[in-house]
Amino acid sequence: MIRRVKLGETVLSKQRTVFVLLILATLLSPLVGWAKERITVEVSGLSCPFCAFGLEKKLKQLPGVEKVTIKVNEGVAEIDVAEGKKMTEEQVEQAVKEASFTPGKVKIEEDEGGAP
Repeated sequence: MIRRVKLGETVLSKQRTVFVLLILATLLSPLVGWAKERITVEVSGLSCPFCAFGLEKKLKQLPGVEKVTIKVNEGVAEIDVAEGKKMTEEQVEQAVKEASFTPGKVKIEEDEGGAP
C-alpha cells in the first residue's frame, strides 16, 4: 500500500512538471517567436493605381505573404512575410516580371520580434 501512494505521488509530480512546462512554453513563445521578413523591391514602370493593383495581386500569390504595400510615387513594393516563412530574391523578382514590371534592388530584412 505504501508503494502505491509513492507511485501515485510520482505520477502526480510528473503531471505537475509537464503542466508547468506547458504553461511556461505558452507564456514564452511570443518572446522567442520566429523571425518575420519584410521585403522591399524597387519596381520600374509603376505609374498608376491600376498597375499597382495588378502587381499587388501577383505578389500576394507568393507563399507566406501576409501583406503587400505598393508605394506608386516611390516605385516600391513592400512585402510582409509570415512568421517562419522565407522568401528568396528570385521569387520576388519573378513575380514582379510576371506582373509585367522590371524589378530593381531587392532588400530583405528580418524582424526578430521579441519583447519591445
